[in-house]
Amino acid sequence: NGLWYNARWPESQWIAAHVELARRYVAQPWVVASELRNEVRHSLVHGTWQVPGWGPGGPAAPDWHAAATRAGNAILATSPQLLIVVGGVDWGKDLTGAYHLPVRLQVPGRLVYSAHCYVWSYEELPNTYEALKARLGKAWGYLVQPDQPYTAPVFVSEFGTFSDCRHVSCSRWWPDFLRYLEEGDYDWAIWQGDGTYSLNSSPGHVFGEPTDYGVLAADWKTPANGGE
Repeated sequence: NGLWYNARWPESQWIAAHVELARRYVAQPWVVASELRNEVRHSLVHGTWQVPGWGPGGPAAPDWHAAATRAGNAILATSPQLLIVVGGVDWGKDLTGAYHLPVRLQVPGRLVYSAHCYVWSYEELPNTYEALKARLGKAWGYLVQPDQPYTAPVFVSEFGTFSDCRHVSCSRWWPDFLRYLEEGDYDWAIWQGDGTYSLNSSPGHVFGEPTDYGVLAADWKTPANGGE
């Protein structure tokens, strides 16, 4: 997660890795898409915080729209049947830039936007469906309106809340978000299904211990929190 480049590898190496994967699986019909980067967001590069934007934002501002276009076209030159999945900036939740500056790939019909949303994504919102619907519609929901210059599919590739339903998220935010997905007919993937942590990734995330966000309980058989 972070930018598509850092102090260890440049953008060119990131694109080359995508192209190599596309080449490796070009004859594999089960590989249908290439998601360019997970949760693009600010990162520390060579001692300087860099904040990505959507489009030109100044000489030092990383342009995610331009980088995604370059990478998508490079992948399609090798495997033109793949879908190119482009996430938003700000942890994958912001695709507002595509309203005025949509991604244009050299192969038509290959673009899919991806969006992320969690119960903590918009903590300042009033706890109502109308408020959530308006905020998501502005962030990425507008993209599925037909016959617009920016129209493209949106795959909600991550969403979720706390396993223990803290902050009444299971009784309020959760049903509201599911309602939004249903009304918009969005395809989706939840994060996460795991009942326990699969590695020691950070303080508090210990291999084999129950997760804070899993749909499953630690036995990997029953729903977390009694199915609430």
